[in-house]
Amino acid sequence: MSAVLSSPQAPVRPAPAGFLRRLFRDKPLGAAGGVIFVLFLLCGIFADVIAPHGMNDISPLSRLKPPSLEHPFGTDNLGRDMLSRCLYGAQLSVIIGLSAAALATVISVVIGIVTGYLGGKVDMVAQRFVDAWMSFPDLIILIVIVSVLGPGMPQIIGTLGMLLGIAGSRIIRSAVGGMNVLRTSSRAIRSKAASGSNLSQARATTGTPKCRAGNMTLSKPPAQAQSAGVHSRSPGRGRNSCGNCTPGRCPSTTRCPCNAPFGWPVVPDV
Repeated sequence: MSAVLSSPQAPVRPAPAGFLRRLFRDKPLGAAGGVIFVLFLLCGIFADVIAPHGMNDISPLSRLKPPSLEHPFGTDNLGRDMLSRCLYGAQLSVIIGLSAAALATVISVVIGIVTGYLGGKVDMVAQRFVDAWMSFPDLIILIVIVSVLGPGMPQIIGTLGMLLGIAGSRIIRSAVGGMNVLRTSSRAIRSKAASGSNLSQARATTGTPKCRAGNMTLSKPPAQAQSAGVHSRSPGRGRNSCGNCTPGRCPSTTRCPCNAPFGWPVVPDV
């Protein structure tokens, strides 16, 4: 009797057509908005091909014409076709918007990762610079940069990218700082677990001489003990406070100060 083993099948991914069908069925308003956005984006990218006239073509005989087949959006006071000017304006908006968003993303990621990972003084100085930058109105900064460097698309893209990127770096910095906290906590937990297992192995392998600290017990954590004026002894440093056993040679009894966790105080029972 032979057994037939069937190999595990890979998960079937939905086809793009099925995804679009489900999107239009479940989210009709969002799908309609996405279609309009894609149409505007394509019109801006391919404005040179779609525009029926030039952006600055002047026709004095066709000034202030109403919408018609030749001029679907009409003409202005100089006879320029309004549809062509809208398409070319959308092209500039698409170029500036995408370029500024890409530059802002790069600036946010760089500042956020560096300050969130290093922390300390670097984080403090960088965040104070971010606070000072965000205190200025965006329009004032844009006017100052354009007046100094002159008008132009690179100046606008750079200014918008810096305005959005420096302010948005706080989000990346917060995410990186949270990951640092989790990493530090996991390291502390692993270190504590490893030290606990090593202590258990040392107790299991060492001898068991009798300890005569019958009236000693564990008390408060170090911070509370120091505020209360209680002396704290750490295991493994010199002779312990019980006075009868050496470090690493004490039996496994919780009432002996040699077995106290690191940094905990040992005080007599009341």
